[in-house]
Amino acid sequence: MSRPLRSVITGLAMVAILSSAGAAPAQIIQLGGSESEIKAMLSARGYDRIDVVERGLSSTTYQACLGTDRLQFKVYWDGRIGSPDRIGGCRPFVDEAQVRRLLAARGYERISVENRGGTFIAVACRGNNRIRVNVSPHGDIGPERVFGACQPELAPADIVARLEAEGYDRVSFQDRQLPRYVAHACSGTVRYELVMNRFGEIAERRQIGQCERPVDPFDLPALLARKGIERAVVTDARPPRFRAEGCRGGYKVEVTVSRFGEILDEVRIGRCQPELTAAQLSALLRDQGYSNVRVTDNGANGFLAIVCEGNRRSELLINRYGEVSRQVALGPCASPTLREVIARFGEEGVRQARVYVEGCERGRRVRVEIDEYGEIRDRERLGGC
Repeated sequence: MSRPLRSVITGLAMVAILSSAGAAPAQIIQLGGSESEIKAMLSARGYDRIDVVERGLSSTTYQACLGTDRLQFKVYWDGRIGSPDRIGGCRPFVDEAQVRRLLAARGYERISVENRGGTFIAVACRGNNRIRVNVSPHGDIGPERVFGACQPELAPADIVARLEAEGYDRVSFQDRQLPRYVAHACSGTVRYELVMNRFGEIAERRQIGQCERPVDPFDLPALLARKGIERAVVTDARPPRFRAEGCRGGYKVEVTVSRFGEILDEVRIGRCQPELTAAQLSALLRDQGYSNVRVTDNGANGFLAIVCEGNRRSELLINRYGEVSRQVALGPCASPTLREVIARFGEEGVRQARVYVEGCERGRRVRVEIDEYGEIRDRERLGGC
């Protein structure tokens, strides 16, 4: 009679394992570091327009552009990128120089271009009209808006274009009242005050201070922290502008930053995970489908968790915000023996422990007492099933 009962015990254990492996992930514990760090890794490999499609226990599915191809692929916890599937096409981005060439080919002259977070605003002359036009990040030229005549005298937009052609940047006007213009501008690390006539010729130049050097992407997290954005990760380090993700208050934001450290655009993209306690992390890991969870709190260094995923045992190094930076395979995740279960209760002060199994046998519900080796010690009939 012992064989069918042992089969019941084995079946119950298998049900527990399968239920754990099939649980829907809470999508909070992030393998292989934060999504921002994974985006940074992908960006460094040439990907852009990166989106998360699905998160799993051991991998996350992404869609991203690589050149002119839109791809879907998995990123595994150890940083491996799975074989990509092409799911469509991607249009390339344009920069300020390309925008100027596009507009010049359309007959525009005296072109000045301002980059506002990837979208461009251009002011130019065509015929006798001064025109404002928007250009998309992919070079699509929007409707024109005429807002005046093009005079022989240069407008402020013309002055900016001329100064940029002469190597100045970060131009700001202090006086726009003709017959002269006064502007502050940077050349290298020196800030100048420039006095110009109505034709844009520099009549006077005076050094008035220093200008920040171009920012190294490595220094962006510290710079953004001074601007109130914590836990920043650079997701795109390719000039002329950078992108980063971080936390401002309880919100996760994506920022576009100029090469001089100025925030050009800021968009909320979600909420930031608060710091976790060991108990909260244990609960989250169980909710996400892990079993046999043991968490050690290492203070500022985060947590060390030993978990089972199906029949695989792993060691996870997790920061205070639930982001997994390392996963080490420890081998199979075997269920404890009855002796080990009884011994564990004994360590917690339980004496003279007995083990019972309840189940159905030939239409009757029975309770069977077994010893530490799984042998039947006693049997009790409880009723019908």
